[in-house]
Amino acid sequence: SGYTVEEFFALCKPNHGVTETESPYSCPAKYLLFNDVLMGLFDRHTNDSYPPFYEAVAMELEDLAKRESRISYIFDTLSKLSAVIAKKCRIGVALKSAYDAKDKEALKDIASNKLPEILRLVDEFYKAFRYQWFKENRRGGFDVQDLRIGGLIKRIKTAIDVINMYLSGEIEKIEELEINRLYFDCRPEDSTGDLNLGINMYERMATVNITSRF
Repeated sequence: SGYTVEEFFALCKPNHGVTETESPYSCPAKYLLFNDVLMGLFDRHTNDSYPPFYEAVAMELEDLAKRESRISYIFDTLSKLSAVIAKKCRIGVALKSAYDAKDKEALKDIASNKLPEILRLVDEFYKAFRYQWFKENRRGGFDVQDLRIGGLIKRIKTAIDVINMYLSGEIEKIEELEINRLYFDCRPEDSTGDLNLGINMYERMATVNITSRF
């Protein structure tokens, strides 16, 4: 393959996460990707160590993706996923904090700069993921990924619109940000934030609302 065993297993780092959990079910890269910007279901399960961790993983995998190998594209896909998470994993926390403080300049920066940058990174990840999927699988199953990632993109765009509506005075409050953030797994308030739970199903990550019975 052109990679050492240690280099190959760098592909595990996005889902080992900051705490390097050995649980095969926690999938932080997945729930941090689909965590809704406005609802913040997993915001309590992150801390300030998450962005630099995922930035470092993104850079490591990007370097490995530059190698001439028939599987280098896999490293590229996960590098771009890690780059998204590095910028996205704490954006809901920043958004909630700015809203609670009535810091309109910070809210404007999030809507005008930070969320559009995340959209750009999501698009880069989407293209790399699609390339990998089409190379390895039949195209017929990719419609599910279009729906999921397309939904993620639309929800980020909705967050931008809602923030701008609030800033312009079109709405008096952002209802989603009025709600206190809780631990996803209902743990006691004095617990640590690390999530080591079998949360790997999209419909449980993306929303608290029902998606499968309409």
